[in-house]
Amino acid sequence: MSAGVGEPLDPKKLILPGLFLALVVGALIWRRPAPVETMAVHGEIMGTTWTVRVVGVEPAELDQIALMAQSELATIDLLMSTWKPESELSRFNDSVEEGAFPLSEQTAEVLALATDVNAGSGGAFDVTVGPAVAAWGFGAGAADEAPTEAELLRLTEVVGFQKLRVDGRTVAKANPGVRIDLSAIAKGYAVDRVSEAMLRAGHGDHMVEVGGEVVARGQKGEGSPWVIAVDKPLYEGREVQARLELRDVALATSGDYRNFIDVDGDKRQHTIDPRTLRPVDHDLASVSVIAPDCASADAWATALMVLGPDKGMAVAERMDIEALFITRGPDRFEESVTSGFGAYRVD
Repeated sequence: MSAGVGEPLDPKKLILPGLFLALVVGALIWRRPAPVETMAVHGEIMGTTWTVRVVGVEPAELDQIALMAQSELATIDLLMSTWKPESELSRFNDSVEEGAFPLSEQTAEVLALATDVNAGSGGAFDVTVGPAVAAWGFGAGAADEAPTEAELLRLTEVVGFQKLRVDGRTVAKANPGVRIDLSAIAKGYAVDRVSEAMLRAGHGDHMVEVGGEVVARGQKGEGSPWVIAVDKPLYEGREVQARLELRDVALATSGDYRNFIDVDGDKRQHTIDPRTLRPVDHDLASVSVIAPDCASADAWATALMVLGPDKGMAVAERMDIEALFITRGPDRFEESVTSGFGAYRVD
């Protein structure tokens, strides 16, 4: 009860509120969190490098995280590599049987997503394009010279998604020469698998990067989003084109500046249009895609790169895909972005 009018004040009633306030302030100071450190592990696989950054772990946990990441990546590599003769994909490609070939759960999942992107892109993304890629001098079994018109005509017999019969956990080929190449989606899927393993292990705040494809989950140690840089599409050297704040999304980039062949001063890029069986021929230098998962971002970045700046933008907007298009002009790069992409930029 408080003191009434004219009632003598009790000194104890004056001391207790001040003591309570001091205790509250003390508790707030005691609870103030110390900065949480972000630590990283690195490795190599699939002909590239990988990095996992994780918030709030002890140094002793890093070895286990590295083993977990390497194991997930090695599993996908063993299933989907076109360089390893023992991989599941190589065994399918080398088979001459036209019957149903059983697939692992992981490969079937990737092939189902590839089917959706093929349909959504009007055939610009096609996992059977591998023989044409090799014919133009890229990837496994790369040829030394550009294909002749007769050779391109023969390739039409084995390239085309309609030459695959996908049925759940099985796939069949319409022609013994049909091959599947998942290189434009498997790396992104591998990033997703590592991120999922990190979540299962209780590491909600992390970033996984494999060969430039990224998943960012949660936040950095200071509570801010992960900041990821998009490279300027330079043939030599490295500069930053854009910086993005990412939280619980994935980012993948496809471009003409890392993998190309210089033919008498003309740069022939590795992205082959599966509809024409020829290298893409437009001014689009790179496409960066933000998506909920990295496999989708990876596949759509390739599809939009094939489509080019105008058709790619139209498809991205229609399919509700956030993307950054960078075109190569005579003396500078020019950007165009989908309606929601600007929300991620910090520069």
